[in-house]
Amino acid sequence: MVRPDVFIPEAEESGLIHDITKEIFRLVAQDTACFLKEHPHLHIGINLSSKDLMKAETVHLVCDLIRKMDVKPHNLIIEATERGFMQADVAQRIIDDIHALDVKIAIDDFGTGYSSLSCLENFHLDYLKIDKSFIDTIGGDAATSHVASHIIEMARSLNLEMIAEGVETEEQRCFLERRGVQYAQG
Repeated sequence: MVRPDVFIPEAEESGLIHDITKEIFRLVAQDTACFLKEHPHLHIGINLSSKDLMKAETVHLVCDLIRKMDVKPHNLIIEATERGFMQADVAQRIIDDIHALDVKIAIDDFGTGYSSLSCLENFHLDYLKIDKSFIDTIGGDAATSHVASHIIEMARSLNLEMIAEGVETEEQRCFLERRGVQYAQG
C-alpha cells in the first residue's frame, strides 16, 4: 500500500499523473453514474493535479464525463489545490472552461499551499475547503488555533461556500456550524 502523499508527487514528477486522472474519470463514470442518477441531489468531488490544470484536454475529460454518466453538471465538483494555481494564466483558462460547463470548482486544502490570496478573487471558485490541519487546532492552544476562523471570514467575504475537512469531534462540528460552514467531511 502506498499513500497518496507519496505516489502523487512521484506521478507528477514522472509525467504519469494525467494518465492517472484519465483513469479516475473512467472509474467515476463506471462506478457512480447509476448512484448519482438515483440520488440527483448528491455530487462527487474529483481532485485535479496541478499538471491537469495545465492541459486543455482536462476540460474535455470533464465534458465527456458528464455526457457518459448522463448526469447534471451540479453532480460534479472539481477540486484543485492551491499549487494548481501557480501558473495562473493557464490554470485560469482551464478553470474558466470547466466552470462554463456549470461544474462547481473547489480550492482544496486551502492555507497549505503556495498561492497568493489573489487566486481567491481572480479564479471562478465556488467552494473553499478548509484543510484538516486547521480544523485539528479548533479549541486548542496552538498558535494556529484561530486560523480556521480567519479562513471562514475570508471565504464568507468572497461568497464562497465552505467545506471543512477532517471534522472528527462534536466540538469541531459545533464550532464550524456556528460560524456558518455549510459542509463537513470527516
